[in-house]
Amino acid sequence: MAVPTTTTLPTAWTWTRLLPNGAAGAPPARQDAAVVWDPDDRELLVYGGANTASSTALGDLWVYRPATGAWTQLVPTNAAPPGRFGAVGVWDPIGKRLLIFGGQAGAGGGATFRGDVQAYSPASNTWTTLAPGGASGDPAARSRASLVWDSSAGRLLLFGGETVDSPLTLVADLWSFTPGVSGGSWTLLDGGNGAGSPPARDWAPAAWDSSVGALRLFGGKNAASSTFSDTWEWTAAHGWRFDEARQQPAGRAAAAFAWDATHTHFLVGPGLGLNGNAADTWAYEPSTGAWIAQGFATAATPALRQMTSMAWDDADGQGLLFGGRVAGVGAANDLWALVPTGALTTATPSPTPAVVRKALDVGMTVDPNGKLLITSRQVDEVATAGATYVRLAFNLGDSTSWTPALLNTYGQVVTMFQRAGVGVIGLVGNGATADSNGADWTANSAENSGGDGDNAYISGTYTAALRTLVHYFHGPPYNVKLWELWNEPNVYGTCAGAVCGGASYLYPSNFAALLADSYQAIKVTDSITDMTLISGGIYGHGIGGAYNATNAGAAYLTATYHMGVDVTRRWSTLKAQIGAYPLDAVGQHIYVDQGGYSAPATLRAYGDWLRGAYAAYEGAGTSKPTIVTEAGWTTDGTHVAVVSPAQQAANVDALYWAAQSAPYLPLVSWFQVQDNPAANLYFGLYTSSGAAKASLAHYQAQ
Repeated sequence: MAVPTTTTLPTAWTWTRLLPNGAAGAPPARQDAAVVWDPDDRELLVYGGANTASSTALGDLWVYRPATGAWTQLVPTNAAPPGRFGAVGVWDPIGKRLLIFGGQAGAGGGATFRGDVQAYSPASNTWTTLAPGGASGDPAARSRASLVWDSSAGRLLLFGGETVDSPLTLVADLWSFTPGVSGGSWTLLDGGNGAGSPPARDWAPAAWDSSVGALRLFGGKNAASSTFSDTWEWTAAHGWRFDEARQQPAGRAAAAFAWDATHTHFLVGPGLGLNGNAADTWAYEPSTGAWIAQGFATAATPALRQMTSMAWDDADGQGLLFGGRVAGVGAANDLWALVPTGALTTATPSPTPAVVRKALDVGMTVDPNGKLLITSRQVDEVATAGATYVRLAFNLGDSTSWTPALLNTYGQVVTMFQRAGVGVIGLVGNGATADSNGADWTANSAENSGGDGDNAYISGTYTAALRTLVHYFHGPPYNVKLWELWNEPNVYGTCAGAVCGGASYLYPSNFAALLADSYQAIKVTDSITDMTLISGGIYGHGIGGAYNATNAGAAYLTATYHMGVDVTRRWSTLKAQIGAYPLDAVGQHIYVDQGGYSAPATLRAYGDWLRGAYAAYEGAGTSKPTIVTEAGWTTDGTHVAVVSPAQQAANVDALYWAAQSAPYLPLVSWFQVQDNPAANLYFGLYTSSGAAKASLAHYQAQ
């Protein structure tokens, strides 16, 4: 990692509006423009962009001079390049000129992309085409790429961008362009899509850290239109390197960003985030690999927006933000200054995070014939890893009922872990019953049959198995106090319209009934109150790269609450009777970024989205926690996305750092302790032979 020595930041900033939207004499309103600071003439240059209303690709060039506080349109003496939006620009300090690359005109199937390099010289007031694009050895034409000036080598660095608008196609290649007086040459530095390089994206904030000679890249938007929250560094000597950071902006793309040359930090401000347009501003501290949320002395802030741009005015020591697409307005032409107003202080990250208890899924511990599978070595592995709990699935296997012998075998498992100082989370899914027919579980659903979701399986078969297990294990000598009810109720095998089934799927009305019947049986009828009933882990995923509340399971959980509270009203009745809805904690499974690095902000967003669903019913200040009962990344396997051992290790950190930042996440279970090749599962902290993976040390450190 390239590490600078400067580590100071202002204690506060102020957003100051220099010119309002619609100001006379300003450039026409626009979004997706190229904005560059000219340090030689101490002025802000704005080129191109698009007007939201007309989608017209603009080709005009404007200059703002802070000394006069006025805009001037520059009319070159020769023909200007064709209009475009999504172009990117930098200042060439050697040639003392503005350099523009790429961009597009039009949208959808009619979009045309450019791959040219254009230079504007303020001294001669002329444009020069340095590279027309399209030649052999040139990068593909594109828009919304990332572009920086590499001052150590006197060249441009170009990364990523969009090459096709419909269907959206993004790239992850890295190029250099060495400009001459009237030409230049391209060199491919990295073809992209390697395990150790950033995934394809557009609109990614990027800056050149001249203090150490490194390209710094954050976020951007993927092909599913979701924003990344990852941080990367590229150097000529070492190539790409993923920068682990405990906290960071919650996604950012099409944003205001700049290299703060005054304080030697990478600033990322307003733009598109994981939850829509975001207004917060962050500074990346390279010496510690930390993102630090910036504080503001006043409440004034630019209106929410994206497709905006910012450049650092090194003459006045401030950032200048121009235009963009403003929420509720469209394209804008307002101008803001990001001004440091507090004294300089050593940049420090947030306080020490909260402790999160760790658990491990141990997989099958008893074989289908009721024989003990777990070994002392595996128990030692769990204890050595530092887990305080194991997640233990109670399965009948080939048995048809919970016989004393089978209960005793599971009792041996619980005892082995207890003697190692490890508690148990008991999972009671469909495997705890002898009925594997999903049609029985989903019978009488409100969604398809107009019923109340309850059925003979839920109220009889499942509840009876749960009561048997809880009665046997909840008290001495076993003292199993955490019980997970069902496993991934929102996962189906097939869906035809509103009719879904397969896997472990339950309609929300069925799941609402299962939780109500279970709570009624255990906590009301049997009066066993010294235990926590966790709603079965709701599956959260990022399939296709889409990060959103629905994929986090929030829509499913909302539908479950709606059925229990508003439709059948069984939950409302229980709350009136015992003061609570029928779940003590909400279980969540998180499987995102399965093919690469993840980031704490992305994982935290998944937790927040699910919590938002139950907080809508429980109240924003509810003390009800979320417990992550499964999360993991696999390092091998067939027909599955895999990560490298280094990526798995980093994702262990990201998972627990995310939980440590969320007060409602007290316990996180990693799936799982050891690889299981027979089941095509390679999520383990240990290989199947018991050798430690790199992820083990990271798990232990949490």
